[in-house]
Amino acid sequence: MRRPPTIPLVRDALLTPFVQAARHIGAPTDAILQSVGLPTQLTGDAELLLPELPCWHFVQRVTRREDIPNFGLLAAQTTAHPDIASVAPLIGGCINLYELLKRVCRIAPTQSSINEYVLRDEGDLVWLEQRGFRLLADDVQIQLFEVMGMIQLVQLAAGQRWHPPTLHLTAKHCAEIENSEELGFSRILFSQRYPAACARGFRCDGFNNSF
Repeated sequence: MRRPPTIPLVRDALLTPFVQAARHIGAPTDAILQSVGLPTQLTGDAELLLPELPCWHFVQRVTRREDIPNFGLLAAQTTAHPDIASVAPLIGGCINLYELLKRVCRIAPTQSSINEYVLRDEGDLVWLEQRGFRLLADDVQIQLFEVMGMIQLVQLAAGQRWHPPTLHLTAKHCAEIENSEELGFSRILFSQRYPAACARGFRCDGFNNSF
């Protein structure tokens, strides 16, 4: 995949969970933000766009400094995807889960200019894949944030106990991720082409809740 011709941009609201999680664990958040060229105080403006690469450099540096292999999951727990300020207003009123996830695919590029979420049917399974350009070779924390977000979105209709039967990550095998409390109910396949999650029965009655 070729590098995007323009500077990738991401919503301030998508960085916020990572910043909040970093502060929660006591990382020197302001110093790390400054080191990557980002402001130390986020504005809270859901529409504000930031250069995306420095945001993920921030995530990478916090992860390495604090030695937290599941930092992306921690960020997703800090603010669930349906509660992200720039996402929440755009996902209401869907008649069922399938419609919600199609909406997510449509709005994904408004959250990051290089996002490309795709729904792919595979028999009785439906996969939600993030096929967007990867800015960093080592971006496992962003991928964890993304797949946890996929789970949280499905849980809106399926309930908090729902977990995908299978998850895909492009990263190499990591025991801490495989055995994590958040993802441990799913089969995780590493070294895959895209970060992705699958579910069964998207069109069955149990997924026809309106939200």
